[in-house]
Amino acid sequence: MSLDYDPQLHYNLKYTDLTDDDILNEFDYFQKATHVKTKEVTPADVKIPANFSDHVVKNWVADQNYYEYYHNQAIFMRVAVFPNTQQVAAVHYFDTLQNLYRVDYYDRRGFVSKEQYYTPDNKVNMEQLLRPDGSVAVQQFYRFDRSMKRTTSQFRVVNYQGKDYEFNTISELLRFCLDELARKDPQVSIFVSDRSLVDDWSIMHMQEKSYKVLHLHNSQTNDANDPMHSGLITIMNLA
Repeated sequence: MSLDYDPQLHYNLKYTDLTDDDILNEFDYFQKATHVKTKEVTPADVKIPANFSDHVVKNWVADQNYYEYYHNQAIFMRVAVFPNTQQVAAVHYFDTLQNLYRVDYYDRRGFVSKEQYYTPDNKVNMEQLLRPDGSVAVQQFYRFDRSMKRTTSQFRVVNYQGKDYEFNTISELLRFCLDELARKDPQVSIFVSDRSLVDDWSIMHMQEKSYKVLHLHNSQTNDANDPMHSGLITIMNLA
């Protein structure tokens, strides 16, 4: 199970022996995007505002893999594509003052999976993860402290089985996801924590019954600073 948003997760499976049935992503689960048929979305499929369509200048910036769209010499949109393809990766939108105010990120399978909204000083203040049908699945809100350091203030799961849920931290959101998985299939609810600093709180505070395993990582060489040349640790049985 993976925890981070990754628009290329399913595409990268082709480099492994895994399939969509072998993995589960936390956000995919709420987005109902665990199994989605891939379709091609090219820059030609991205809609241009009707009042701009007659006077658009389109430039290809090869070293950045994106097209820039200008109207009256002012940029209003940028369309990025995945490397060596014409599959849309993201669309950046600019206001009349040429300030970035929104970015739509595309899943490699061909749908907008995340909307990112910016403040006037070019900082992200809200994100929305979308289902393949375009409906909102998860909202993430941010706040800024006095030093303008951005931190998450809330996660909101929207219309999950007809209800909305709010969480203060990503750990609480993960716990909810794990509880839902355990509730749906209690006979095979086995969770192995491979990154205890990330998921231990969520697993240990689950409300549904499940079998839990904590995998602790240890150094396997005598000198952890030189693992390529150091001897292996040997375990002596003193019994």
